Amino acid sequence: MVEIYKGNVFSKLKGQTQLEALKKALVKAEELAKGYEKVNHPKHYGGEDCKHEAISVIEEWNLGFHLGNVVKYISRAGNKPNQSMLDDLKKAQWYLERRIEMLESDDE
Repeated sequence: MVEIYKGNVFSKLKGQTQLEALKKALVKAEELAKGYEKVNHPKHYGGEDCKHEAISVIEEWNLGFHLGNVVKYISRAGNKPNQSMLDDLKKAQWYLERRIEMLESDDE
């Protein structure tokens, strides 16, 4: 939460600088101005008109938590506002490596 009083930006979240708080406020304002949908069929996961929206693939293929997150992060890489493609691909990699570790430990 951000408040602006007499030209100063105040963050209600401890540890945030004024610049960080202002950046978050601007991102939120952009989303509101564009009517950006964040919950029901967001564009960064394919959108309502996409026949292969991430959640549909995850559910139809019964991927579960870890592999579902791999698909989720790969499908949105480079498409989510203010989120770098590299960050999403690293998240996908983390979930995939975690699942592999789980499978390898089950074999022991």
